[in-house]
Amino acid sequence: MTNNNESRVTRADNSMEFYVSEQLGEKYRPDSKDENLIDLLADLMHFADSKDIDFETSLRMAKVNFEAEQNEVNVHRTF
Repeated sequence: MTNNNESRVTRADNSMEFYVSEQLGEKYRPDSKDENLIDLLADLMHFADSKDIDFETSLRMAKVNFEAEQNEVNVHRTF
């Protein structure tokens, strides 16, 4: 994993910890990561719906970005 992707993971982990502890009022438990992510994604879907944002399009574009970022890692590993 490159430094860029490591920092992306760190940002996401910090965001998840904040979401769970501050927004849900629960203790952040990394062992509940699937459940936490599902709750966050569902809330983001509600947010997108309330703002007239096409969540599915946003998710597709996020996947494109993710693949490009993963390919950056694979390119660097070949050298």
